Amino acid sequence: MAIHCKSGDDDLGVHFVKYGDPVYSIRFGDNVFIGTYWDCFIQHGPNMEYVLKFRAYTSAPFRKCDQLHLWIAKEDGIYFSEDGKPEEKRFDWTKV
Repeated sequence: MAIHCKSGDDDLGVHFVKYGDPVYSIRFGDNVFIGTYWDCFIQHGPNMEYVLKFRAYTSAPFRKCDQLHLWIAKEDGIYFSEDGKPEEKRFDWTKV
């Protein structure tokens, strides 16, 4: 699986993650003056034929400290969990 995430200030480059690898994580703080966002592009499959581009994070008008946002890639799509709540499916993969 290839993961490429970037914000208005940072481009983390492409990272390759295999099943069983440690969790790929991003730790950051919000820009309180202009806001913060993270966009991610994920590909997987034998020929990287399943793709998804999505906004993984948008800052809120008020600051929340120590939030944990989990995006979980599964065979049928991308799931989201916030601060330990049950995960919910948010996106389906697109085959190209």
